[in-house]
Amino acid sequence: MDRCDAIALAPRLRSSIAEDRRVRVDSFEGGLDWPRKDSAIRIMNASSFEGPVDPAILHPQSMNVTESWGDVKDGGEGAQAFNYQVQLVVTAKGTWIACWTQGGHESTPDQRMVVSRSTDGGRTWSEEIVVEPSGTDYHVPAWIMLYHVPATGRVYAFFWWNTNGCPLRDAGDLYFRYSDDDGLTWSKRFAMGVPGTSLDDGTDIHGWNFGQPRLLAATGAVMLTYAKIRQTTMFHPGYRLTADRQWEKVDPEADDAPWDRLIQSYNPDKWYTEVFMCELTNILTETDPEKL
Repeated sequence: MDRCDAIALAPRLRSSIAEDRRVRVDSFEGGLDWPRKDSAIRIMNASSFEGPVDPAILHPQSMNVTESWGDVKDGGEGAQAFNYQVQLVVTAKGTWIACWTQGGHESTPDQRMVVSRSTDGGRTWSEEIVVEPSGTDYHVPAWIMLYHVPATGRVYAFFWWNTNGCPLRDAGDLYFRYSDDDGLTWSKRFAMGVPGTSLDDGTDIHGWNFGQPRLLAATGAVMLTYAKIRQTTMFHPGYRLTADRQWEKVDPEADDAPWDRLIQSYNPDKWYTEVFMCELTNILTETDPEKL
């Protein structure tokens, strides 16, 4: 089965979300309307999307250069030796902005999100500018995607942030920050408000990557995709997380042994995932981040 087939066969899951969410959810079975009728953000299951499919109308804004440029700044051994998942945009002023995660290793508590700027077409680069600092107890950012609004010059950085500090590298919620000065300074963190669905089996939301934002020229909206993961399918085999978020070995003979967790391995091939789309309908014209 290829990736397209996998998306088309996504489970028909309905959402159960707190009413204060700022999004409308369209599931495969019809969706739910939320109290805030003026929301400009829509979340939908990828299998329910009936938008245009002509690739000619998709305008790429973010270029994934991870494969060819995985270590923009090679810090060598040490706290900032791991540089990963680089994204790049070119602004209306011609500034190149590269953004990536940086730390001692992937998903370690010292992981942070930084940018570097070039005003000479990539020949020279600035020192790193911290966009999202590292936290404590796994409160870290990951999976950045950039989008540049040509008319205003604003650059958005969308990313996952490990809201609850769960020691799983895929925990978190979607957030964004923005810059109005070509990446020199950045706004505070704003939550996207990823809806909870039947796929979530705990208090945390877990996601894995998301697609680079694309402009739908026919509507003026910007679309990005993201995936959600069932938390318990990511556990190490034979272990579970305790209330204080520590790994605990499970006795398979115990009455409360979580059998579904015992047979899973920490392997992406065995994760339960579902793909969603997020449509930002007014990002090209709205400058108030609270009104996106």
